[in-house]
Amino acid sequence: MAAEPSIESAPKQPTVAAIDASCRLPLFVMFASAAVWLVIGSVFALISTLTFHRPSLFANSAWLSYGRAYPAFFNSLLYGFCVQAGLAVALWIIARIGRVRLMHRWLPTIGAKLWNLGVTVGVIAILAGDSTGFPHAEIPGYAALIMFLGYLLIGIWIVLTFHQRCERPLFVAQWFLLAALFWFPWIYSTAYLLLVTFPVRGVAQAVITWWFSNNLIVVWLGLIGLGAIFYFLPKLTSGELYSRYLSLFAFWGLLLFASWGAIPDSAPVPAWMPSLTTVATVFIALPVVSVALNIFGTLRDQGEKV
Repeated sequence: MAAEPSIESAPKQPTVAAIDASCRLPLFVMFASAAVWLVIGSVFALISTLTFHRPSLFANSAWLSYGRAYPAFFNSLLYGFCVQAGLAVALWIIARIGRVRLMHRWLPTIGAKLWNLGVTVGVIAILAGDSTGFPHAEIPGYAALIMFLGYLLIGIWIVLTFHQRCERPLFVAQWFLLAALFWFPWIYSTAYLLLVTFPVRGVAQAVITWWFSNNLIVVWLGLIGLGAIFYFLPKLTSGELYSRYLSLFAFWGLLLFASWGAIPDSAPVPAWMPSLTTVATVFIALPVVSVALNIFGTLRDQGEKV
């Protein structure tokens, strides 16, 4: 009689400790660097606040003037802290949910170092007066290129880690984190191509700047934040999310409506643009309500455990 095939043909899943150990180096670099940039951004915030209230305080130092200190603060906070910490969270959660070790961890570590190098060069350039002048995109093109290469190393390796996962079913948190990984290079490259490399003319520059700022701060950070929330909620409650369909509605609602809510009513643009922004802003309430209902339903009767 022929021997029966082994039922243990599937690859063995690594332990949680092994997964955390494989991610330790790039996570340490990204989280430690993010903490340093948070402190640096706070210092520039203090300087810009003092300069705003007392313009003569740093009158003899152009590097510390309000027009340079405030962009240095916001770019340090946005790119040095928020985006970098968001990438670290995405890397860890995707490896944890997929039950997969991070292979060749030196590659995302190099990507993190390139990202920090780009942010450092960009902030120094802003303080030296070499800013692009576009809000939330003040970092000059040569520094933005270094940051973009670093992001690609980190992002591509996170996607490859996701592809090698042992847990094949997709979880809600993975939707948001993977969408964020692809969203950033699209908006970042589009903004810098149209504002710095091949600059458009006139009021189109302001429209692109508003679009980029809103997509980065609201959509990208929103995707990362909701991905983290939908990962930790089931962990804290030892259960499942209240509704997968509410999560799906919030996912598509955020992508469809949040990216248009940026142009102010007083902007010197065709009237349909601020009107579209107003309509999109109203519709953002729908995914917000769906997220709130999902959180409330998941935490129902679980308050003491949380």
